[in-house]
Amino acid sequence: MRRIRIDKVASALRRMDIAADALVSDAIVARPGYVIAARAIEQKSVYNELENPHGRAVKLYEGDVIAGVLGERKALHGHAGVVPAEIKVGDVLHMLNLGGVIGLAS
Repeated sequence: MRRIRIDKVASALRRMDIAADALVSDAIVARPGYVIAARAIEQKSVYNELENPHGRAVKLYEGDVIAGVLGERKALHGHAGVVPAEIKVGDVLHMLNLGGVIGLAS
């Protein structure tokens, strides 16, 4: 277990009390609904916002640590994806919607 600093919390976690100073494990449960901390590895010109627990859009910047939730998304427009069978620290995942659903884009 180690401590990290959460920069932004997704609206998908609005009913949870996610502290800015969080304790995380390297053992990641790869199932929908589990909370995950992820670092933004690049800054984009589109799809560059996250909806916070108050419903406001906040800009994402390279290096931001985001608290989101693992899940899948089926979509005709935008990103679609799934929760991979296994997730290790350092794996690249994608933010699938503005609410902070995180998975592997397909």
